[in-house]
Amino acid sequence: MKEDTLYANTLVAVTNLVATSEDMKLTLADARKIVAGLQEGRGTVGKLLVDESLFRETTNMMTNLREITEKMNRGNGTVGQLINDDAFLKNVKLTLQKVEKATETLEDAGPLQVIGTAAGSIF
Repeated sequence: MKEDTLYANTLVAVTNLVATSEDMKLTLADARKIVAGLQEGRGTVGKLLVDESLFRETTNMMTNLREITEKMNRGNGTVGQLINDDAFLKNVKLTLQKVEKATETLEDAGPLQVIGTAAGSIF
């Protein structure tokens, strides 16, 4: 019991235990503050937990999003057709190719020829 090394090691261990205990107290105090803030509706998460209107709005938004997705999966609307109808997609690609060819033709032509072509198509 008179050995100094054992005493020194025990003293260090107890000192570390006291410091760890103090750190734990501070951490628990911080956690309590965070939980209290959430319960009071502070911050984004607190508002989500406490505010019923925000919950209803989020639920409505998710319902609308589900309905839109279902319509698209059924092929309703332009996006739904684009996703589900291969013929529609082929027509869009063909139209874009025609526009690209027309643009290339106009780039090769001179300014007067472009004006003449445009005037000819109008009249």
